[in-house]
Amino acid sequence: MHSSFQNVWYASEARVQSVTKLVVFSDRGSLEIRPNGLRFDGNEHHFDIPHIRRIMLTHQRLPWLTYLFTNLALLLLLLPTVWFVTPYLERSIPELVLFILSAFIVSNFLGMSVGWSTRWLLVEYEDEQANLNRAYFADGSLLGWGGFWVAPTVCISGSWNTRPRHKAVQQYP
Repeated sequence: MHSSFQNVWYASEARVQSVTKLVVFSDRGSLEIRPNGLRFDGNEHHFDIPHIRRIMLTHQRLPWLTYLFTNLALLLLLLPTVWFVTPYLERSIPELVLFILSAFIVSNFLGMSVGWSTRWLLVEYEDEQANLNRAYFADGSLLGWGGFWVAPTVCISGSWNTRPRHKAVQQYP
């Protein structure tokens, strides 16, 4: 049975574990399920995944360092603007600073919620030299939001389906 999925994100182990990433995937492409494993054909990476040991749902590490530096940079840009704009508005500086900090908290919460909620398919496999490797795949549809609304899972039959989000871990036959 061959199934192919055209809009798939691939992430390497280093990308998934990074706390400084700006982009969550390493490549975009298609994933083909074959009787003897998987095949990923992306814009930059092309590889076969033989000898699958385990497939399970997971999520990426949040890039907290990226959030920290982005917030600091935006604060350094916005606070002087507040200082110069305040005389023209009917608001005090503390009110504007409180508004900006509230907006930061809400936007960071939303960003981290999406990052944490998007499920990735972790595929552990052995290469030809019997080294254990990991590849991560996610639904790249809807600019990545497809994986937010439904979680990718691998069925016992070996086809990749989308189901409502759950915490089940399934072994590859």
